[in-house]
Amino acid sequence: MNLKFERQVAPYVNTFRLFEESNKPKRNSNAQGGTATISETEKAILTEAARIWKEYQQSSKGIAFLESFQNMDLQQAQEAVAGILDEPEFQELRETIDKADLPHQSFSIAFNVDVEFISGVFISIGEALGIGASKGQRSTFLTVGAVVVAVGEAFKASVEFAFWNDAPKSLGGGSWSTEIDFVAVIGLGLKAIYGGKGDGAKLLGLALLLSGGEGGGIFEAWSFTFILWKHGVITPGRGGYLESMHQSRLGKPNLLIIESVTCENKMEAGHDEVYLAFSADPPTNAGMYPLVDPYYHPPYDYFSMDDDDWTVWNCGRSVWFDKSVFVQLWNDDSGNHQLADPMINCMINIGDLELNVPKTYTMDNQKMIPNVNFMDTNNGTPLYFSSKTNDVVYKLNVLLIATDVPYQIPSDQETLIHQGG
Repeated sequence: MNLKFERQVAPYVNTFRLFEESNKPKRNSNAQGGTATISETEKAILTEAARIWKEYQQSSKGIAFLESFQNMDLQQAQEAVAGILDEPEFQELRETIDKADLPHQSFSIAFNVDVEFISGVFISIGEALGIGASKGQRSTFLTVGAVVVAVGEAFKASVEFAFWNDAPKSLGGGSWSTEIDFVAVIGLGLKAIYGGKGDGAKLLGLALLLSGGEGGGIFEAWSFTFILWKHGVITPGRGGYLESMHQSRLGKPNLLIIESVTCENKMEAGHDEVYLAFSADPPTNAGMYPLVDPYYHPPYDYFSMDDDDWTVWNCGRSVWFDKSVFVQLWNDDSGNHQLADPMINCMINIGDLELNVPKTYTMDNQKMIPNVNFMDTNNGTPLYFSSKTNDVVYKLNVLLIATDVPYQIPSDQETLIHQGG
């Protein structure tokens, strides 16, 4: 893929690595790939999918698609993959799936991509269509993974068809898979995919592996799937895709740490699903949504908080700035960034801070910054959380750790860094 794609994918790879050690599902000895069974109907459909794909990739249309796919950026690749199963060549296959009595809720196609400058992981991008109880739904997704255990020569796939037990919108999250040589069964590689830990591990789906090198061994892999688009809504990343966690240093000589966020009065019953957005040295209209040149933390998902048991989020986010930082807290319990609820905000000014002296900002939605409003992206009207019905209070704990740090722009690097390279 091209360099722009690699820059766009880098934040997903970084997020995968952050999740890997603490959240990786554990393989259950009683839930190995060998326990997965495939019905005659599933076998027939997957075999037919293999036949159709082999014919398609050898056609002029398929050749043109594959050649252009290797030069696409992330958005282009997503859009291309999203339409592939709508091609006439796949219509009969889709009709067969719709008529079949299957226990699954999704059928997907995914393309493994070669990323030259990101090592140690595999990456695929695909589309899932709802079947059975989820018919009519669809999503596109990006999966980042790493091989954990390899025995023998694993089957090397470039295209995967899969049945899933969850709806298209619910395919995101961590999983582990066992890839087995099923030549005796259908003559092609088959991967069993599991989620959960220990005795709670469950079968998530079965994937057919195509167009790869021959393999007669087994490998186990851990992966994390990010839903890019579902039901017409782009998600996550609050801006369509994950933004880079690496902030540009250009014109920003001072460094602070947002050490923690403390909940004193939550927004809703249960937990607030909190993420923060910030803009360093914003222009005068910084309070408008979306922020100018925003960064999000965490870059994917949220942190559950309340005013009883889960009161403190030790977020530890570093921020380079010159004079000010505008911070917003959002409640993202919908799973859809476009429907997230704005909670509170504050402005951090360099004049408020002393070097290595902690500073606490009390953010109260009854006392939002004057003339700094959240805006509804659908109609442009002011969007206030109902600050008259209950008082939402959080504290932002900040530490200024460096000032006037010299910075020299590396030759030909600043643009790449700013764009997420």
